[in-house]
Amino acid sequence: MGLRIVQEAARRGSRNYQTVLKLLSQGAEIRQTEDAQLLLDERQSILSSLRQESPQEGQPGIPSRTATADQLLEQRDQFIARTIGETLRAGELGVLLIGAHHNVQPHLPVDITVVAVKGRRQVSDYLSDLFQGRDDARLQELAAYLASPVDVRA
Repeated sequence: MGLRIVQEAARRGSRNYQTVLKLLSQGAEIRQTEDAQLLLDERQSILSSLRQESPQEGQPGIPSRTATADQLLEQRDQFIARTIGETLRAGELGVLLIGAHHNVQPHLPVDITVVAVKGRRQVSDYLSDLFQGRDDARLQELAAYLASPVDVRA
């Protein structure tokens, strides 16, 4: 199922998934890192909060996160880190493509070295500025940073 998701997203133009397909063709493996129930629970929590919010509350276009959604995200991050720690073997290189709200790194075993290709804070700031439209100059600066080439030598 993971391969089908990767192939479909790559076909639709996702550069991340196109990169994953290239890695798969070079011998990489897909490993499940998510707990499906936690993912569904978080989605349901967010959808419930959207149905309860009036248009005047929160920022337009940005669902406000509830404490429950934040707790579920934290549980997902812990599960992802635990799964990586249990499945990544000595000498292997892992690649985790994850959304800006996640913070998996603090939960990873200490013997796993992390090389972030973009700063979590800048990604989060970009998304916030994109939807809130506060500072066009800052948004352009962050967009240029996110679109800049990545140096992953470690």
